[in-house]
Amino acid sequence: PDGQRAGILTLAAPLAAHSVESEPSPILRGKFIRERIMCDHLPPPPGGVPDLPPPDPNTTKKDRFAMHAKGTCAGCHALMDPIGFGFENYDNVGSYRTMDGKFVVDSKGTIAGLDEQDKSFNSAIDMMTLLSESNQVRACLIKQFFRYAVARKENDGDAKVLADALTGLTTSDSNLKKLLVNMATSK
Repeated sequence: PDGQRAGILTLAAPLAAHSVESEPSPILRGKFIRERIMCDHLPPPPGGVPDLPPPDPNTTKKDRFAMHAKGTCAGCHALMDPIGFGFENYDNVGSYRTMDGKFVVDSKGTIAGLDEQDKSFNSAIDMMTLLSESNQVRACLIKQFFRYAVARKENDGDAKVLADALTGLTTSDSNLKKLLVNMATSK
């Protein structure tokens, strides 16, 4: 139904793949967007990370995850968790929901540093719009296509191919088929 899905990232398979068995994971979902859609690098968690408290029917998930805003965890979780909470309308298998236990789902959040600005959204659909309009995401898409096509990460010698592809993807007549052809026929 309208208002529930917007593109591939709100389909059940990617949502379920970035969940844990018993509940959705704002951490995994936010990390996926940061690293695979925005091409940001997040360091691995430091040693001795405490476990999250178990789900509590009298606490919202955002309150339960508030511990991430403190200490050595805060830096990375400030980049991941607000994005991941944008997907809270989807349970661990990707079904749409408006309630999380007895609480109304709060899927508002902010994408910190998207195109060098913090951008707020009210839902996953709003977030998908922000991502689809982002030059940072376009550049990441090109990198991901390149990495898949040549089975390696880009290096300094690939900068012109990537820049040309980005220019081609930001024109009014751009499309992915054209991007693939241009990438396949480049030197």
